[in-house]
Amino acid sequence: MAIGTGSISFIASATITIMIIKHKDGLSNPFQRLVFGLSAMDVAQSLAMILSPFSLPRDVEGVLWSTGSTLTCEIQGFALHLGFAGVPMYMFSLTVYYLYAIKYGMSDREFSDTKEPYLHAASIIWSIIGGVACWFSGSFNMLQAGNVCWYTPFPFNCATNPDVECVRGANAFAFGWIFGGSNAITLSGIIYCLVAVCRTVINQEKKTSAQTFSPSVEEFSTRVTFELSETSGKALNEVTISAPMQQSFDYQSEKSVKRKKETVMQASLYVAAFVSTCFWAYIYGFLVTLGLDVPFFVTFLFSLFYPLGGLLNILVYTRPTINLLRKRNPGITWKRAFVKVVKAGARVQ
Repeated sequence: MAIGTGSISFIASATITIMIIKHKDGLSNPFQRLVFGLSAMDVAQSLAMILSPFSLPRDVEGVLWSTGSTLTCEIQGFALHLGFAGVPMYMFSLTVYYLYAIKYGMSDREFSDTKEPYLHAASIIWSIIGGVACWFSGSFNMLQAGNVCWYTPFPFNCATNPDVECVRGANAFAFGWIFGGSNAITLSGIIYCLVAVCRTVINQEKKTSAQTFSPSVEEFSTRVTFELSETSGKALNEVTISAPMQQSFDYQSEKSVKRKKETVMQASLYVAAFVSTCFWAYIYGFLVTLGLDVPFFVTFLFSLFYPLGGLLNILVYTRPTINLLRKRNPGITWKRAFVKVVKAGARVQ
């Protein structure tokens, strides 16, 4: 199952990276660069899930398709670790971008100069350095379930049975707690950023509604000048100028709020895609790190959902452009619009 879902995710994430490169803006803005980093990390873990059955050591009995060695198991574990550590970090970076863009009104240039380099550095260094540490400590070994190489000692029960000596990865579970715990902290940061963005847009929408439906100083002044104009004849031009200005202001405010609400929807969908694919992976990793037997249904759901991050990401990434294309061409189907957007690199002519 992991081979099938992993293949779908690999193709989807690789497609996103190609679309970004083909896009007229390419990697010239922080949003594109962050999504590119997110997709690149997912490519690594999707490839690990595809190759996991074949990378397991061949000397292990009862494991179907195991044709690898300790080295291939370590390579697969390292690639899976890149996604496990890197995808949450880049998802957090993406929500930080949304937070500064919407709540603080920070421009892309300022964000690129002051925030983005640190987000990329943290995501990449944390993933690679952690993976190297796990590799050199022998912490990437085949899990007891026999489906993937991850943070686990060898033999598996050496961490819980004092009579069994660990040949490799005596500190593997410690690494599992470190990276699992860091992902929990990262998830808290993701939720905080998303909530802050939502609250900002809700408050701005309330303010816009108040400006639209409640008499403001400018509107009251307009009424006064109109009444005076009937006797003086001097302020009539002020009415024709000030009233449309107020209407334009209301229109622009409403338009701005609508754009921000759409941005919040995009951010929410990215986070929902992340949580829905990682939930069972965290449950799976939690049970493994505790040295407990993993129920079959948890292993099944982990293998089914975890590799699907790339598929959900490409659906979210192409969504705004597909909606725009279908709005301009009401007769076009979603499938045809999706293919057109992917081929065009997310650009609509």
